[in-house]
Amino acid sequence: MARPSKPKHVKEAQGTLRKCREVDNHLQIVSLSGVPEVPAMITGDAAAIEYFEFVCTSLLGKDLLMADFVPDITRAAFWWARFKEAAAEIEENGATVKAKTGWEQVSAWFTITEKAQKYLKEFEDRYGFNLTASQKISAPVKNKGGDDFD
Repeated sequence: MARPSKPKHVKEAQGTLRKCREVDNHLQIVSLSGVPEVPAMITGDAAAIEYFEFVCTSLLGKDLLMADFVPDITRAAFWWARFKEAAAEIEENGATVKAKTGWEQVSAWFTITEKAQKYLKEFEDRYGFNLTASQKISAPVKNKGGDDFD
């Protein structure tokens, strides 16, 4: 594993800073103070707008809403709307479709729900909306010097 690089101010103090190796594009974290305007990608979709505003409001309430999160939130809102649309289609027409040959096959809407669920789970895990995500749970350390049945 590589050693982490020294901060710029440390290199300047040591006299080892090289201008030719300096990175010009430093990370700029812009915290938002309100819910941003709904992006054009989801403007006409009521379910997507509702999800977008819900996520933004939730993150804003925790002071975690950043400008760089808006595209990711927009994609999640898009997938939420596709999930709701596919679920409604499955409820109305069933999970299988009869082909011209007479065979029944799984509906394409079923695949859309699976993809949407996968993306939404990853999104909710990343932004803390799924509290039971395995990476967010820290199990207690097992006592090494005792009876396992105590």
